[in-house]
Amino acid sequence: MLHYAADGWMSALLTVHPDDAPVVSPFEEAAAGTVAYAGRWEREADGSVVHHVQASHYAPWTGTDLVRQVQFGSGRLELTAAGADDSQVRIVWRRADA
Repeated sequence: MLHYAADGWMSALLTVHPDDAPVVSPFEEAAAGTVAYAGRWEREADGSVVHHVQASHYAPWTGTDLVRQVQFGSGRLELTAAGADDSQVRIVWRRADA
């Protein structure tokens, strides 16, 4: 789930499909394959979006800026970010029916 509010706040909750989740203990399962963060967002002149992370389940992200390249399509939003070792991470969001 990804939410951008008109007042500049955003939140993101990403989870791994259960079939793709690692096999771990029940305690580890609660956090394995999950990313959650929230904060302010803004659109840059180059079209990218910056997530100013104010709270995150992953402590090192709190207080950082996550920059995402943006592409729009029919009912979808594609965010691309730099990954480790010059790789790219791409996530495609599909708009939920209202």
